[in-house]
Amino acid sequence: MEANVKIRYFLLFIQLLLFGTLSVAATDAGGCEAGTGVEKTGLIYGGSFNPPTLGHLEMIRRLATDHRVTVVVAANPAKTYPVSPEVRKQLLRRILDAEGLSARVEVLSHNYSRPD
Repeated sequence: MEANVKIRYFLLFIQLLLFGTLSVAATDAGGCEAGTGVEKTGLIYGGSFNPPTLGHLEMIRRLATDHRVTVVVAANPAKTYPVSPEVRKQLLRRILDAEGLSARVEVLSHNYSRPD
């Protein structure tokens, strides 16, 4: 199996774990989005981002140089956070806007819970 195919399966697995659903874009045989000739790759960067730090920003900046990045602000219900995931998501969006990264980075929030 080619490396890019393994990466796609891995990303789909992560998406399934985080969101419980899969959304797969139609691709041609070359791994490009159907009809565009443009390779569609992306990375998921997850964490609590409590608070967002310069280290988080640097990691996002480096990932976004070559890929579309989805940042997932996660919240573990077993932990107490001083700021809600939604507020942390808004903070990250403002930081990314100020850094000119919002075109290549999507920010989502997710409440994590372990299956019983």
